[in-house]
Amino acid sequence: MTNKHYETYIIADGNFEDAAVEEIISKYSNLLKKNKAEIINTERIGRKRLAYPINNKQNGYYVCIEYNAPANVVAILDKTFRIDENVMRYLTLYLDSKTLKERNDHFTRKAQYLAKLQNDAAAKEAGDAEKLTSQTSTETSQAKSGDAVSVS
Repeated sequence: MTNKHYETYIIADGNFEDAAVEEIISKYSNLLKKNKAEIINTERIGRKRLAYPINNKQNGYYVCIEYNAPANVVAILDKTFRIDENVMRYLTLYLDSKTLKERNDHFTRKAQYLAKLQNDAAAKEAGDAEKLTSQTSTETSQAKSGDAVSVS
């Protein structure tokens, strides 16, 4: 059986302590590993205000688990999520090779753009510092030579 690439988003109760959230994450990570899934990335997105109340709760803790697994693992996860009272909502997405390529291209372009912005900001900062240094040295040399600078 071939493995497919999946992302599962979980919303846990936002009022839980960090230790309780970590326990939920480890529970599902262990469940995936037990079912022969390879976890690629676990992103803790964090606490956010919900768009609408779920079970009279206003906040949720968002987690994204990215993994490669056989197709039957999704059904096992789905059943476990429905039973678990700590999980308010969940969503599992299958990512095909075309989507993965587009996503990787997007993040590569974004990283290049951010690197360019950093380089431009550093160059501008260095240029501003150089201008300030040359302006200060000019003022200092004028003051030493005794040239009066008139201000109107």
